[in-house]
Formats: sequence, structure tokens, C-alpha cells
Amino acid sequence: MVKIYMKEILIKEFAHIYLNSKNFLASDRWYYGFFKQSGFSLRCKTKIGQKLSAQLSEKLLEFQQFIIKKQKQFEYELYEIGNMDETPVYFDMVRNLTIENCDVKSMQVQTTGNKKNWFICVLTILADSTKLPPIVTFKGKQMPKNLPSRIIVMMHPKGWMDEFEMKI
Repeated sequence: MVKIYMKEILIKEFAHIYLNSKNFLASDRWYYGFFKQSGFSLRCKTKIGQKLSAQLSEKLLEFQQFIIKKQKQFEYELYEIGNMDETPVYFDMVRNLTIENCDVKSMQVQTTGNKKNWFICVLTILADSTKLPPIVTFKGKQMPKNLPSRIIVMMHPKGWMDEFEMKI
């Protein structure tokens, strides 16, 4: 975003000074030099992540072999096999990385105050690489307005997917 914003500033504000402002590439070398010269650094929120199982590769291979066996056993076509994942999406998603002066020890992050408001997004891809339209589930009874037509929208009183009527 810093690179994009710098290009916009250069074109809009300084085009009369820099004749080649439209050719400005904002390379990685320029980016890190700008940070160093300006006294900025990238700051990251720290937390302990989940550790992956030591047997992850073995488990993945077993699962793949299981799927191939079932595909042959039941003669499934690739478009009949899918991978579906659902994840909460928060309306106030605070970034873990920000730009700050090097001498700043702590920083305050502005939020919208909606850190508890969320919806569920379900993404699905089939074994033949077909991506299905996203399914979005909102909490409540009233359908949100101005949603893209490329998604399937569901409403649920508690905000999660289960066996209920789909409203499209």
C-alpha cells in the first residue's frame, strides 16, 4: 500500500517536478530505503501460533490415498469431490502489522468498535479446480442490503450454518 500511495502522490502532486513520475516503479530497494531514511519500521503484533503436528505430511498422504480409494470405489467424477472450509470474518479486522517510527515503543490502533460483529464465509473448490460461489451466513433475520450478486447469502438467528432454509 505504501508503494501504491507513493506512486499516486508522485503523479498527482509532483508530476511537474519529476517528468518520469508515471514510470516510477517503487521497487523493493526504494521501499526499504524510504523506510530507513524516514526512520520507519514494520511493527508486528506478537502472539504464539499453533504448532503443526509432526506427522502432518504422513496424515496428508493417508488422507489423499483415502480420497483416491473412495473415488475409484464409487466412481466419483472430479467435479463431485469438493473441499469446503468455513471461517468467521469480523467487521473490525485489526491488522497485525503497521508502520511506525523506530523510536516508538507502543502504539494505539484505531478500530470501528465492531470487534464482536462477524459473519461466516464458506469457500468451496472442487477437485476439477472449479470454485463455487461463496456462501455467506449473517446472524439475524433481516437480509443485509447491497450485497454482491456473486455470493449466496443465508440468514440464521445465531449466525452459523446448520440445517435451515437457505434464502437466496
